[in-house]
Amino acid sequence: MSKLTGVFEQFKNPDQIPLQDITRWVKHAKDPKAIENFIGNRILYPQTVALNESDLGIDYAIMRESIRRNQRLYLNPIGNKISLEQSFIARFPPAAKFINIIVQSLDLPELTTILVKNNVGMIVSGSVINIRKLPNFDKLKEQEMLELFIDGTPTKIRLGGISILSLKDHHIKLKIDGLNGMMVAGGTFGLVLDFRLEPVSL
Repeated sequence: MSKLTGVFEQFKNPDQIPLQDITRWVKHAKDPKAIENFIGNRILYPQTVALNESDLGIDYAIMRESIRRNQRLYLNPIGNKISLEQSFIARFPPAAKFINIIVQSLDLPELTTILVKNNVGMIVSGSVINIRKLPNFDKLKEQEMLELFIDGTPTKIRLGGISILSLKDHHIKLKIDGLNGMMVAGGTFGLVLDFRLEPVSL
């Protein structure tokens, strides 16, 4: 009999993650034993797709904790790149929520390029800016709104959360108030601005 496959095979030993670390991300409280059984079924049948929002929420919780524990599988710190499989992205819709959780789960540098692997190769699909790693963060965090210049066009973003700008061009000049300009890439995920003043408590 051929082995069943699915994106959950990318997650290393999800049954070894403390159950409370997964349940803390589940929006609607469930019996811990039911979640434990859910994880067991995902391990046995990794190709299974969530049938409702409740199941997808548990899938997201497992994904978040698995990525957090295995960052090297997704983040190349040398090239400052996130590498993701297209099938992985398709399994956890919508794309905006998916990338939001990826950003929250990884310890990212100042600028990270998002790459997506499909049957053709690696495709540049966006960038992430981590405000907490910018050299003048101590000054920036005192502001309520931050002014950006995207290819010379000004825009203002409120600090304190994660924002996504829908930009498709792969060569974008970004200038953040008080800093020299940098080249960033747009794409499927656009420009993701991690303007949280503090990361999620992990």
